[in-house]
Amino acid sequence: MHKRRGDDKFRSTVEDITKAVLNPGLTLPTFYATDLNRLPPVDIKHCDVSAILAELQALRSEIRNMRQLQDEVSTLRNQVHELIQASEGPNKSDVGQGSSISFAHCAVDLQMTGMAPHSTASTDDRSKQKTRSSIVRKTVIGASASNKYVASVKTFRHVDLFVSRCHPHTADAMLTDCVDVVKGELQVHDVSCTKLKSRYEHLYSSFHVQVKVASSDFKKAIDLFMSAEAWPSDLLVRRYFPP
Repeated sequence: MHKRRGDDKFRSTVEDITKAVLNPGLTLPTFYATDLNRLPPVDIKHCDVSAILAELQALRSEIRNMRQLQDEVSTLRNQVHELIQASEGPNKSDVGQGSSISFAHCAVDLQMTGMAPHSTASTDDRSKQKTRSSIVRKTVIGASASNKYVASVKTFRHVDLFVSRCHPHTADAMLTDCVDVVKGELQVHDVSCTKLKSRYEHLYSSFHVQVKVASSDFKKAIDLFMSAEAWPSDLLVRRYFPP
């Protein structure tokens, strides 16, 4: 916009602004609020009346639907009452009739609300099944020494150990003899030693020791070989997990 001068500059400036606003070929910048919390609160005079009227119409339709449901429930009650009166004999006591009618009314109400008695029974059955399935049965491993009619298959497991801080000239046979001393009364089926590449081979050596024991003695073997009192002084021993 040009800067107007002279006595009539204010009028000319307003005319320029009006022409710019009404010009369809001119794109004006659009301003909006990035933080809505800084806007002033909306007064009741600024509410959208059309949205309020739409909400009122929706509420009215819901209320009318509820009234129709009430009419249907009352009609079903009357039909059930008539059926009960037609099926029962004239010698039935009034107390029995009242209890049966009330029970029928309760059944109709529960069916209309989707809470029939059979649904509660099925829910109870499901909860019982869940509780039964949640109970974990322990695995039983035979330990009888007298019953020898059936023989089990011998299964074995390996205890992998990482033994380090050994002397650089330590041989595999030395570690095998050490394991024979450590095992004590434990029955060991095989021992294999593999020398690992150390970072400083001239200072110490490391080994992967694999001890083969029965599956029933696996926990006992781990407790035995991971005991500090079983190994020589200053040796570093821990579980070995192959890559």
